[in-house]
Amino acid sequence: QAGVSGMPAGQGPWARVFLLGCLMRPLLGWRPHPPGLGRLGPTQGISRGRWAVQLAMSSSLHQNQRAPSQRLTSTGGLKELPFVVPSHELVSRARKLAFKVREDTTIKNSRQRARKVAALKIDTLTKELSVPLRSLVEGYRRQLRRLHPFEAVVSDLTVRALEKSGKGTLQEILDEVKAVHKEVVSTGKAAAAEARNASRAMDAAALAEDGMDRTCRVLEEAAPLLMQMLEVQKALRRVPVVELTAPTVVLVGAPNVGKSSIINAISTGTPEINNYPFTTRGMTLGHMFDDVDGFQARYQVMDTPGVLARPDGDRNEMESLTIASMLHLPTAVMFVFDLTGLSGDDKSSIEDQFVLRQELRRRFPKRPWLDVVSKADLEAEPGALEKLGQVRESVQAESEDFIHVSVVNEQGLEELKDAVQRMHRAVSHVLVEYQELQEEIEMGARQQRQQGAPRKG
Repeated sequence: QAGVSGMPAGQGPWARVFLLGCLMRPLLGWRPHPPGLGRLGPTQGISRGRWAVQLAMSSSLHQNQRAPSQRLTSTGGLKELPFVVPSHELVSRARKLAFKVREDTTIKNSRQRARKVAALKIDTLTKELSVPLRSLVEGYRRQLRRLHPFEAVVSDLTVRALEKSGKGTLQEILDEVKAVHKEVVSTGKAAAAEARNASRAMDAAALAEDGMDRTCRVLEEAAPLLMQMLEVQKALRRVPVVELTAPTVVLVGAPNVGKSSIINAISTGTPEINNYPFTTRGMTLGHMFDDVDGFQARYQVMDTPGVLARPDGDRNEMESLTIASMLHLPTAVMFVFDLTGLSGDDKSSIEDQFVLRQELRRRFPKRPWLDVVSKADLEAEPGALEKLGQVRESVQAESEDFIHVSVVNEQGLEELKDAVQRMHRAVSHVLVEYQELQEEIEMGARQQRQQGAPRKG
């Protein structure tokens, strides 16, 4: 068996999964901390290793059942959803193709010749109307099943937002499209059978026209449904594609704590704005560059929607997007505090921010983590610094001292850039090893499929 270099033959994909999971462990905290960065997370417990193993399993074990394009290890799957064709376009195209059907001149009997061409016209039209509907339903369900976990969450959030506006669930829409497909097929088959049994040649021609009209009418009446499906498709295809191969630091915190301002201050060039269909504001994506061994390596810093200290079941779509980015993307985390009490949200008080920080840190204990206090040029709310000191004492074993920054007077920005750069390098080191091993796993899986494929001839 082909596999990872140095691995005994016959170990199979499970051994490669174990090795791949071990390589991804440092991203979750199982490695000595880089100088000056602090630990990447506590070392006790291994439950978070499931994240690495699941990532490895989705990319290696399932290769025997999935083609490379079907794996869940890359993003961009929402861009590959089947296109929705409006009903009037389907009807117009189907009628044109049916009109091109000609009589079989080898048939001498005029009635039989008329029967055959009439039935064939109806069959052609029915096929041109029904096949796109079937392909649409099957294509959507197949593609949604194989999405990257992050995009699966994003697609669910997008559809949920549409449901709230009265659009119905995606599953209900697909079921209705499937029902229309069945009705088109049954109507077309019945009409073709009538044409085949016409008593006269002129009756066959009339039955052909009537049968095609009835079959087209089924789809024309479903025009609002297909337009609704088209609206869902546009929303899903507008979802930005997250680049998994670029090391990324996500900024997390309560609403209005200054995350976007920090990204604008430390990014090289003008940050991008990624708009998600269910968010009221875009997500800022900035880039930084680092000279590594003579090469300009590019890194990402990503803003996320504000999160409140409350159970997942009470969180809105924007908060769920932030949690998904931490749960499913290989990222480091920068938690941003605002101690001024001026965030403007009564649900993101300073006390709530501390609760949120502790909750997220417990939930993601092995992610590279950095704590930042923004708006350092403004006076902190009474008692906030004392509370911060208590939090600092509780996290001394896992983090550096908190970095205080101000985008107004540039306090702490250089220190922050250095810390972010070290976090990027920590993530980058693991991603490079992961990608190299992933390539070997894919090559081994391809060779296994080729060896197991039946020989032709």
